[in-house]
Amino acid sequence: MARHRGPVLVDTNVILECWRIGAWKALTNGYTVETVEDCVIETQTGYQRRRAEQQIDRAALLASLSAVHKVSDSERAAAAVRNVLFSYLDVGAIAVGAHARPQRCLGAVRPRHGEHAVRRARRLSRSPRAARKFAARCRLSAD
Repeated sequence: MARHRGPVLVDTNVILECWRIGAWKALTNGYTVETVEDCVIETQTGYQRRRAEQQIDRAALLASLSAVHKVSDSERAAAAVRNVLFSYLDVGAIAVGAHARPQRCLGAVRPRHGEHAVRRARRLSRSPRAARKFAARCRLSAD
């Protein structure tokens, strides 16, 4: 199988889990890893509730990343217009989705839980009753 040579855009979940299991160094040494500012901020929230081995040093994280992109409000708005289901995702996932346009980065790693919600909501969009039921179960707004 061919190896991906381009940049890999990662979400907060990827950063946290790779750091937790000790795979972050291997990932950043093997690939050009990029993220957005909101994901860096999310890695620092909850810092006081994590065990010492799970705490992510901000300086070490920024040094290991090849790029940290700033996502503007206009890019977020454009992403929301392209796909209204972005409103179901968290701030970091919205920023990654807004930044990960095909012409920028083909190796985007999307959050699984957010992608599942988007796919499920897309399927249910034909049935308003089912969409409301799914939204209530996930504590999401059906509007």
